Amino acid sequence: MLSDLLAGLSVDRANDTRDPVIGSITEDSRQVSPGALFIARTGLASDGRTFARDAMARGAVAVLSETPIEVTPDEIGRAHV
Repeated sequence: MLSDLLAGLSVDRANDTRDPVIGSITEDSRQVSPGALFIARTGLASDGRTFARDAMARGAVAVLSETPIEVTPDEIGRAHV
């Protein structure tokens, strides 16, 4: 469950009360499979937040980011988050 992974962290859940089961964790949006937690962090070559929408479209049920990522309700609905 997402809540188990986030236990003890100071995390803003962006008004989301769901607690999805996490099947995998990745920071590469190309490796996201349905049920994944996508970690969108800033790297040396790129910013993972840029790939959050792609990760959601591939089935990520949650995105963990250092800063908020703005998404529309339609995008969330398509990703089954």
